[in-house]
Amino acid sequence: MPNSGSTPAEAVREAIGRLEPDEHSFAIVRDAEYREIGKSNRRRQIVGFGGVGLALLIASACGSTEADRRASSGPQANPKDEQGLVSAGSGYVIQADSPEGVLVVSPEKEDFGDSGGDDAYYDATFFYGAPETADIRVGMGVDVRMEPGSTVMTSYPAKAAAARIEILEDPRPEGAELAQSRAVEMALDSLKKGAAGIPVVQEAMYDEARDTWTVKLLDSKRRPIAIEVQDELGK
Repeated sequence: MPNSGSTPAEAVREAIGRLEPDEHSFAIVRDAEYREIGKSNRRRQIVGFGGVGLALLIASACGSTEADRRASSGPQANPKDEQGLVSAGSGYVIQADSPEGVLVVSPEKEDFGDSGGDDAYYDATFFYGAPETADIRVGMGVDVRMEPGSTVMTSYPAKAAAARIEILEDPRPEGAELAQSRAVEMALDSLKKGAAGIPVVQEAMYDEARDTWTVKLLDSKRRPIAIEVQDELGK
């Protein structure tokens, strides 16, 4: 190693520390070099970090998978709100285990087929740590916010700490006894435990003439399921 007075990892950490706060919420280390001014042009280029533990999110430039998408376009890449938080996405609550957390699944399909990934991918994340967790139940639509630079574990479902979970409007159509979230909750409850894996709630519609809710879902193999729920309180 050149007589630089510091290791490559220390030099990278110092460079990151010089960034403005808004600039390093998502940092990609591309390369580092060492030069001795006034002497022969000697260079040391870092091509890999091995086991060096740096608090950075290193995004791969080769190929695009579901995990890569989280690294390159996850909450770090989203604009901040008035409280300095970034969006982690929205969806329906499929599982609510207070105080542990909530499982949120997006109804929006993403296609990663061109890069060899899932051509019908639905984002699913278990969020923990938000103070609103105790007020959230299965079936609700929510919008999740995270601190900039938060880590998302790229398993399926993913796992991440939420700073705030906002409960979205819960419509109750004219003439209906049940709110939409309760109809969705009852539809999910009617599934055989574990049979649907992680289901995706696509939509819930109320038919006033039949006094029935129809909740459309996808099972773990992304096969469509339509479940009818009678619009009756106390069921």
